[in-house]
Amino acid sequence: MADRRVRSAGTAPGWQAPRAGRRPRGAADRGAAGSSRRYVTSLDGLRAVCALGVVFYHMGLSWCTGGLLGVTVLFVLSGYLATAGLLSELERTGSIRLGSYWMRRVKRLLPTCVVFVAVTAAVCTVANHQLLTKMRPDVVPALLMALNWTKILSHESYFAAAGAPSPLTHFWSLALEFQFYLAWPPVLMLLMRAVPRGGGPRWHDRRGVVIALAALTLASAALMAALYVPGADPSRAYYGTDTRAQSLLLGCILAFVWPFGEKSQETAAAARPRRRMAIELAGFGSVAALVAMMATTEGYSSFSYYGGILLCSAVAAVAVAALVPAGTAVSRAMSWRPLAWVGSRSFAIYVWHYPIVELMQPRNSTTALAPWQVALELGVILAAAELSYRLVEEPLRKGSLRSYLAALARPILPVAAAGPVAPAAGASAAGRRGRVAAEGPRPSRPRDAAARRLAARGEEGGEKGLAGGLAAAALAAIRRVPRAALPVLVCAVAAWGLAFVPPVAAVGGEPGAHRVSAATLRKPLSAGKYDVLLIGDSVSLGARDALNDAFPYGMIDAKVGRQATDALDVYRKYSDQGVVGDTVIFAVGTNGALTQDTLQRIYDAVGKKRQLWFVNNRAPEDWVSANNALLKSFGDAHRNVGVIDWYALSSGHDEWFWDDGTHLRPQHAQDLADLIVKTTGYVKPTRENTTYGAIVLGDATTLEAADELSAAMPKAMIDAAAGRDAKATARTWDGYAKAGTAGDVVAIDPDDSAPLDAASVARMVAAVEGSGGDDASGSAGSAATGKASRMVYLVTCRSSATYCEANNQVLRKLAKARGNVRLIDWYAASAGHDEYFRPDGATLTKAGRKAYAKLVSAALERGSATGDGAEAA
Repeated sequence: MADRRVRSAGTAPGWQAPRAGRRPRGAADRGAAGSSRRYVTSLDGLRAVCALGVVFYHMGLSWCTGGLLGVTVLFVLSGYLATAGLLSELERTGSIRLGSYWMRRVKRLLPTCVVFVAVTAAVCTVANHQLLTKMRPDVVPALLMALNWTKILSHESYFAAAGAPSPLTHFWSLALEFQFYLAWPPVLMLLMRAVPRGGGPRWHDRRGVVIALAALTLASAALMAALYVPGADPSRAYYGTDTRAQSLLLGCILAFVWPFGEKSQETAAAARPRRRMAIELAGFGSVAALVAMMATTEGYSSFSYYGGILLCSAVAAVAVAALVPAGTAVSRAMSWRPLAWVGSRSFAIYVWHYPIVELMQPRNSTTALAPWQVALELGVILAAAELSYRLVEEPLRKGSLRSYLAALARPILPVAAAGPVAPAAGASAAGRRGRVAAEGPRPSRPRDAAARRLAARGEEGGEKGLAGGLAAAALAAIRRVPRAALPVLVCAVAAWGLAFVPPVAAVGGEPGAHRVSAATLRKPLSAGKYDVLLIGDSVSLGARDALNDAFPYGMIDAKVGRQATDALDVYRKYSDQGVVGDTVIFAVGTNGALTQDTLQRIYDAVGKKRQLWFVNNRAPEDWVSANNALLKSFGDAHRNVGVIDWYALSSGHDEWFWDDGTHLRPQHAQDLADLIVKTTGYVKPTRENTTYGAIVLGDATTLEAADELSAAMPKAMIDAAAGRDAKATARTWDGYAKAGTAGDVVAIDPDDSAPLDAASVARMVAAVEGSGGDDASGSAGSAATGKASRMVYLVTCRSSATYCEANNQVLRKLAKARGNVRLIDWYAASAGHDEYFRPDGATLTKAGRKAYAKLVSAALERGSATGDGAEAA
């Protein structure tokens, strides 16, 4: 009995690679006598369109803002081919060999992914430690095909990340589809056995299954819409397997409705003219619609989540159905050889393009890519994909992993160029390769002939071009190197980098630079209103010092990852407290798309009597242009709304930004502050400023407990920074003294990351208390000068550092020597409370933060109320 299993559907859904050799475009290949092996090259064309759309999207090209929809189309194709293969196996054997099926998936995906991770880690070890830092926590989840849920469960948003994304971010789709391959075969078997047959031909025979799948598809689309909140972080809806299943399930439905390999679908040329015309129109129309959606839609917009993904999936299903029949004009058009060549390598293109774009395209660039830059990046991507295809995928396709590893000892070229190989053993979610094939006897070609052809022509199957030439040149350069040498070197460099290279922050030189609480910027005054209220995200947070200097009587409330809807909630809190003045500034939009509805709700909350300003965005994100256009139109439509054009001012100033292209280098934060002052026409009032009830100047411990401290002392200023030494603390204090906001009670938690210098601490305390002395000895006489005017509290440290006790002795000596200096003994208060600390012995837990805040606030309240500096323990 002839075996009619759909090989690329049963063993390599979505990204099947073609067998080497020339094929009639859009037609069936025929090998030796009796062969019925058919490649649907037109599906390669569809894969190419999708893969290139994703690449152009990540390049940030303005004419491909919806390129990520290519992943949605490929999900549909994978669902179709996977289900077709499974149905074929069920019809032939009555069951599905799950173990064999899953092992084919692992063999198909894992080798390329492992090679990619190793090479990317090695390259980043040599060239970009920031990207290496970003990818380090993603390596294990990516290789376990669980990255999408790892991101969701850890609440790690790609959209709010500081700096460039991890080079493994795009593995979310590989993970999602692999999860589909694990779950779908047993689910399909259960459905086929549980749902009664219909009794009609073809899909009518299983219409109950189709109805069940349709219900699940609609449920998935409804869940995506329910989880999506406009203006908020959409990661849960975007990455979820449950919300993305709608595309895969539509492909599954298509496999029932339009079965692959049936004679009625084999050749449309023999069909009735009316039916053929319908196929042609559906094919050209659906492909054109997909291209239009990739060019005009915006993947981050509400449209995608409120039915846009489902609509795209439905159009993709029509395209797949129209491209399967041979002999049509649309099939021939989509089988155009260059397009088919790209499609056959679409899996490799998808896997390799992301880090190449990140490495070749600086994110701090404020100018658009030139055409030559686009061509160069695309050439490098195609060359890398070709190398991966020849050196990893094709050799593995011909046989077992064991034979591939044994071949490492031979020269590279003969192995890479070995002749015809078996179809792929699995599929990928993000970039598919290859042709659809129905299995039959297949011819073979001499291995050495293929090798000679590759060596002589630098191509495969007659394909030429930039990518083929680059790949051939790279192969020629390393052909004399033993195959084992290069992998060993790459793995060694990658392992060393992942294990030993210190982390590098995306912004600034400190890994924890952006782990800053909004509470550190709260400046509640004891009376009155803020003349300026600025609510912003991490960009404003990075410019906090310049903004605080620019608006000494205002309030700067900024936080990493803040979305527009969060900013509205923050404004309402201040409004409820009655402290909002006449000017309100929102500096949000860096972390996600703004919507007309969100802007309107902000406007309604602020009202017509206040002047409302929006700072527009500068970031290498696809939603920035739409955000800025929306802000401009909204400002033009309302008399009391203005736009501060940060995008225009920063254009052409790459040097202002860190490598992420979003956050400002410290020396250029003033440029943002100056623009806001100039645009708003702000003039510093001449009135005396109300002083703070208390000021807390702290280090990393204070920074951790900043929210709890602000809640406990609503009229205090909490100003903390990790690693702030005595000199830096004195300079920070000087700013408050000059602004006239310094009250009579000050708490200082000195930096405990290094040994304290007694003389430096004494000079800092003298400056803060108002004595102006320079008595490093800390003698009691300095307190008798009569110049000291405020109470100063010193907080002792608790850490595992060997110098911790010595630091506390410095503070105790100083407190005894100066009459208006007292201790807040955190060391004593935390003794015996292991639950206050994390395993490192220094970082505070939630209980520790509460205890720390309670101790400090109680001491300051007593001192402020009575003037008594009794030691708190």
